[in-house]
Amino acid sequence: MHRISILNQGYPPPANSLKNGVISLLFGLFIASFLIFFEPFDINIRNYTTGELAFFGLITTLCFLFFQNLLPSLFPKFFHANTWKVKHQIGYYLLLLFCISSLNGLYINYLRDLPFSWRNYGQIIVQTFGLGIIAIGLLVLLDFNWRLRKNLQQAAQLNQGLTRETQKLSGKSFTIQTDLKETFSLREKDFLFAQSSGNYLYIHRSHAPKALHRLSLNALERQLNSDSLQRCHRSFLVNLRQVTHMEGNAQGLKLFFEESEEAVPVSRKYLDAIKAYIEPSRI
Repeated sequence: MHRISILNQGYPPPANSLKNGVISLLFGLFIASFLIFFEPFDINIRNYTTGELAFFGLITTLCFLFFQNLLPSLFPKFFHANTWKVKHQIGYYLLLLFCISSLNGLYINYLRDLPFSWRNYGQIIVQTFGLGIIAIGLLVLLDFNWRLRKNLQQAAQLNQGLTRETQKLSGKSFTIQTDLKETFSLREKDFLFAQSSGNYLYIHRSHAPKALHRLSLNALERQLNSDSLQRCHRSFLVNLRQVTHMEGNAQGLKLFFEESEEAVPVSRKYLDAIKAYIEPSRI
């Protein structure tokens, strides 16, 4: 795979989660331990206390927590899974490194009781990038390859279960009531998937334009009674009998339909339910 292709591959955007909190702490511990035990960049532990060197790790942890947990909450449209790629993740980490470098520069000037100077500031930025870019490069590369292999393998396994038997369409029909007390009919053999959009819902059918209704995904789910109509994501409910194949990338799994050009994502929360329906042992 060419480098330019890797940079344009989809990648999971940063999101507020406990996992990211743990990663933030581990990075801080890595930086603190590296400075204390290896004394890089002419750092002499005799000139600094262990606590002073450990504070560099705390700066790293706090910056990671801000970037990983707060920024995605403040700018959800920018950190969107449909547009986030490997190159965005790299740029995001470079910005994070710049923030860490700047704070480290101010802190080391404080430790040495020096006035601010652009020379010292630039030197600290170069040193921090030299240390941090190694860890960040390894993180992105290893995580991307691990996610890609795992999701490609899962997609291949689940595609084995997508046979004519599991795709046999049902003749069930449901009468759905919207939040406006209006009703519409939904035939299972025509239904592809539903996508939430705020207080509204787009219903995608085969051989028909998508329809917009004032209805939540939870309300739709409560009015359906079929094991093939399942949630696969917080914003999507799909007809698993209509799925033609699955594909995997570093972001996760996606479902594809013969009568639609749109791909539907599968989140980890609902993956087990999807597997339970489309497992080869059912056939």
